[in-house]
Order: sequence, then structure tokens, then C-alpha cells
Amino acid sequence: MSAIVRFLRFLRLLRFENITKAFTIFDDVIRDNVDVLGVTAFSSVLLWILFSAILNYTERDNPNGEMANFFFPHAIWITLDNLAGEYALAHYTLVR
Repeated sequence: MSAIVRFLRFLRLLRFENITKAFTIFDDVIRDNVDVLGVTAFSSVLLWILFSAILNYTERDNPNGEMANFFFPHAIWITLDNLAGEYALAHYTLVR
């Protein structure tokens, strides 16, 4: 229910486009750079999956039971945290 209310509040903001030109400029920038934004999004998802696979490979034999449970689906979320700058308190192992 709260998501619907937030969406309706966002739609209410879009009505202010006649008053401010910021929405028009923002829309023009996105339309002009949609190909660059698409390549950037694809590259970031590809790197995210690559680093998740590397984390899964390096942590599969970790003697710490908590870290050894980071198999691939969990490694995706942990990698996203690490790439976003939210470094978890974890004891990672070195590649052997």
C-alpha cells in the first residue's frame, strides 16, 4: 500500500514540469545518452556477476562456517554490498 502512495506522489511531481524545466532537461539528457547508459548498465551487471563468481570460488573452502555458506546466490548480494562500499565485517580468505 505504501508503495502505491509513493508512486502516486511521484506522479504528482511530474505535473510540475510546466513550472520547472529541470524535468525537461533531465528527460533530454536521458534520451540523448540512452545508448551510453545501456552499455554502462550491461557492463556493471556483467562485472557484478564476474566478481560474485570470484567471491564464490575463493570462499568455498573457507574454514569459517559463516563465510563458507556464501554460495553463488548469496555471493551476489555480498558482492553488491562490497561494490557499493558497504563493507561487511567478514574474514575473507586468500586465493590458493
